[in-house]
Amino acid sequence: MNQTHLPHKAVRFTLIELLVVIAIIVILAGMLLPALNRARESARKSDCVSRLKQIGSAINMYSSDSRGWMPPMVWGDSYGYYVRNYLVLKPDMIDDTYTSVFFKKPNSLLHCPSMCNPPQASPCADSGIKGTAEYFSVGYQPTMRYNAPDRKSGAWVLYQINKSTVNNKYRRQDYIKSGSVIMTCKNWQTIKNGLYYASTITYSDSFTYGQPTAPGYNHNNSSNLLFTDGHVGSLKYGARWDDDCVPY
Repeated sequence: MNQTHLPHKAVRFTLIELLVVIAIIVILAGMLLPALNRARESARKSDCVSRLKQIGSAINMYSSDSRGWMPPMVWGDSYGYYVRNYLVLKPDMIDDTYTSVFFKKPNSLLHCPSMCNPPQASPCADSGIKGTAEYFSVGYQPTMRYNAPDRKSGAWVLYQINKSTVNNKYRRQDYIKSGSVIMTCKNWQTIKNGLYYASTITYSDSFTYGQPTAPGYNHNNSSNLLFTDGHVGSLKYGARWDDDCVPY
């Protein structure tokens, strides 16, 4: 028995149907992308916590080998110079004049993974220095107070080694108040020497965005904080340091 095969009619989408499908895809993408971004930021925040803990361990090892003295600092970044061997860092440049380490890209263990791309000209109006970035300094910064009365206050104090012209700032780890914050993540705020981007030091206060002495607030409007006992906490934007977090 012969069967008659009717030709299949080609299925085509109308323009309206195609637009509806595209609209649905765009809506779904708009719903999924924020969730994906939050997941990525959550992973970066966890990575930041891990980096701060490693830096804290390196500071403890340096202090143990230095009779209780923490790594000194000049510009707020020189601690990286002193702990680089404890962290097995390989900086692209070492500045022995200011005992600083620099990197061609801000992606080392000493940089918060959520730091924004550094600007190509310094945003710091106070310094009046403008330039093009070639090397990048550390991104995590120690907390401090100015005008420390003496080294027993636990705060940073000026101290000269071998009558050097460079003033290094030191503090003993056992003099710092228990439960204090000793380091936090930063964002790019200042430029040093016209070529080297460096962050600035944080203070005991509440802050606003863009303030040179403020934490970076890199993680959904919050900053990670490294405490004296090695644990890492979080500070939300707009919150003040409480008495248990005051950096001494």
